[in-house]
Amino acid sequence: MSLPLYPFDGDLCIGTVTEVGPAYPRGNLPQASLPEAQWHHGHRQGRVEVDDFVLIEISGAAIFGRIVNIRLAEKERLTVEPSLGDRKDSHPVGTIQLLSTLSLESGAVQGGIAHHPRLGSRIYAAHPRIVKWIAEASGKSPGADRMTSLNIASIAAADGTALNIAQLSNSWAVEGKRAQISTPKYKWEKVGDRPNHGPHLNVNEGPEALIRNGRIFVIYSASACWTDAYALGMLTAKQGSNLLDPKSWVKRPSPVFSGDAGAYSPGHNGFFQGADGKDWIVYHANSRPGQGCGDTRNPRAQPFRWKPDGTPDFGTPVSVDTVLPRP
Repeated sequence: MSLPLYPFDGDLCIGTVTEVGPAYPRGNLPQASLPEAQWHHGHRQGRVEVDDFVLIEISGAAIFGRIVNIRLAEKERLTVEPSLGDRKDSHPVGTIQLLSTLSLESGAVQGGIAHHPRLGSRIYAAHPRIVKWIAEASGKSPGADRMTSLNIASIAAADGTALNIAQLSNSWAVEGKRAQISTPKYKWEKVGDRPNHGPHLNVNEGPEALIRNGRIFVIYSASACWTDAYALGMLTAKQGSNLLDPKSWVKRPSPVFSGDAGAYSPGHNGFFQGADGKDWIVYHANSRPGQGCGDTRNPRAQPFRWKPDGTPDFGTPVSVDTVLPRP
């Protein structure tokens, strides 16, 4: 299948990605302060408006998304007033909801995000013919003679992210349908306000599995990483149960690993065993409160134990000043 037109026409470039997140990256959108639309290939093209569809350029593919928020920095809010400022001096920033991935080689559409954009990735207005192509490619089965539907994404909730599971046919290919096994449920999972920086997000992300004594423990990150409430939660299922059945999974109502003095916002964990057979957790955290998701986070590791009931005991995250034995 060949695309009806090249999606990354220079005339349709509207900005660049300046911040990358799990579902809502942001970008500089300088044309958002212009008053009029433009015409391209015989079609009216919006000048960067809320609900406009966009394409973000990544290697060999395009991420299909939708603009959900546009704002100006507080100090620039008067630049859109003709009598008070110069439009050329404003620097609008937009929030984009990621929906699907479009292969440039095959034209195939995959619901969800195969690869996240990088800082500096270019953002393009999605031409109506490309939007039509995505709708038809995602909603129509091969050889089927029926009405097409726009089935371009799977979004657990309009305000956040969730955990899904699927069976694999090999080390990298999904086989069959996926099942949703966790959405933010408890108050400690729903800390996601970001004043003046786009929508509130309720987050479940970054799952990692531990298997021990007939049980599977999925340890995941919850709440937004830019808050000090970012912490680890746990799902449990019995080995041999139907892991694609959400009822097989039990969520612990409280976090299993959360911030403490000298270690704030611990998350995105992994596990390994030391040379002596002891279990270790590896994660990232901040050394001070309020540091968010920036470059102040650092990787950390510490040993953990197992409780008499067979569940993991991660303790509390330790300060980087704490001396630990080598694993």
